[in-house]
Amino acid sequence: MLASLAARASASARHFSSSTSSSPLLRRSVLVLNAGSSSLKLKLFEEAAEGERDVTEEPLLVPVASALVERLGTDKATLRSWRKGGGKGSQGGSGESGGGGQKMGAAERVSAGDVRAALSAALPRLGLSPSSSSSSPRRQLTAVGNRIVHGGELSEPRDWRDAATRAAVSAATALAPLHNPSGAAGADAALEAFPEALAHVAVFDTAFHVASMGAEAFTYALPASMRSLSSSSSPSSSSSSSCSPPFPLPPYAAAASIPLRKYGFHGSSFKHAVSAASRLLGLPPTPGEEGALDAIAFHLGAGASAAAIHRGRSVDTSLGATPLQGLVMATRCGDVDPAVPLLLAAERGRDAEGVLRALNRDAGLAALAGPGVAPSGDMRDVIAAAEREEREEEEEEEEFGEGAKAPRNSSGARLALDVYVHRIRHYLGAFLLGRHLNGRAHAIIFTGGVGENCPLVRARALEGLEHLGIEVDERLNAAAVGCREEALRIDTGRGAGSIAVAVVPADEEGVIAREAWRVAMRGAERGGGGERR
Repeated sequence: MLASLAARASASARHFSSSTSSSPLLRRSVLVLNAGSSSLKLKLFEEAAEGERDVTEEPLLVPVASALVERLGTDKATLRSWRKGGGKGSQGGSGESGGGGQKMGAAERVSAGDVRAALSAALPRLGLSPSSSSSSPRRQLTAVGNRIVHGGELSEPRDWRDAATRAAVSAATALAPLHNPSGAAGADAALEAFPEALAHVAVFDTAFHVASMGAEAFTYALPASMRSLSSSSSPSSSSSSSCSPPFPLPPYAAAASIPLRKYGFHGSSFKHAVSAASRLLGLPPTPGEEGALDAIAFHLGAGASAAAIHRGRSVDTSLGATPLQGLVMATRCGDVDPAVPLLLAAERGRDAEGVLRALNRDAGLAALAGPGVAPSGDMRDVIAAAEREEREEEEEEEEFGEGAKAPRNSSGARLALDVYVHRIRHYLGAFLLGRHLNGRAHAIIFTGGVGENCPLVRARALEGLEHLGIEVDERLNAAAVGCREEALRIDTGRGAGSIAVAVVPADEEGVIAREAWRVAMRGAERGGGGERR
């Protein structure tokens, strides 16, 4: 099947140069998929018209539509969407941003038993129809970019139709059993729907770090016999696994093993943050160039990680072989003594998969805040509860006097916030004093849902560091919520040696779209669909 799809893509490439990209109906576009275990996010980008393009070498791709299917695999699946210039779901509700500052429309019930069904339900909302449909296409779909969380040691985007790419993803599933199967299912569904697209590209969260981290940063101090894991060890290989997503990975031929080492994640987010901060500060844009950005970047969302950036490249990161290490996350524990899971399993008679499930889904902010306070680990719920706790304590001090407080139940929200901030500061210090930055940096960057929209976390993370040249401007920080700028500074800028503090709205989909576009363009120049390696 892959051979026939590749032939059709090659035929499309031969006709590519004759397409009328200036026509609004045939303007070339890129579809980005982010398939999770219970959701499917899609965003459609369109090539900018000649008069809209900038002078940089970056392809200017404009978001024109997006869709989100949630509760995938249940009978309560819903679909929300947004389209530029009109169409169903184009008028904003209170949902997620669909691009261009717009909001997605109200949720509607849909049938989405699997990723393919979810894709079929969402495509009409984007103005797209599968190649097999009799509907007239409104756009020429040039490429599809697929977010794949774990690519093992692959360090750049790869053609999804390449057997070696699929084998690497299958092997890496042992380290990302909750993420890779869904990503692969989405990529397969898109390939089936749009076989004529010039390129179907896998863009890996891990690649940004794998491409540049040194062995001193990524190596675990394990015996040589324990530095690799058999690909058959993936929990998803067992239908009874408690860690398995609802859609198992298709039976690709997998590599025999995968190295056990630090890989890191959130690569597309960090790549955008580095690029945007470099432009904000007027630094050289090319990674590796003398004078390029030195920074510590924090992607803070439901998942969270930190990265040390030297000359625009990742040299260390907080997440490890799996998306579990490092910072405290919404429902993931972050750093723990590696003996703890083993001791828990031995004491309570739980198998390894049961302990892994607890560390991934029942830990983090949700666990620290206490039962019912923040079930999903949402930072907004944690902060609201922490503020309630503080008010209650102040009221008790007024009523009983300090030191004579009435006993009360604490949800632990303040502790949750304290631990969260402590872990951020821990990695900030470790990375700032690492051998690449040596105590000097151009910027500290915050991105991701919490990083972009939570002034309290940013302020507490950098509190008291003025002697290091790090000082947050209280007014600018408070105003930096839901910002629409590509990047903005929230520091005071005092002193010649000060370190900038920047807030960068995440744009992982934009990065994936540009990566897919580049692969498609290189493939078109060679007269074939995408690139084969």
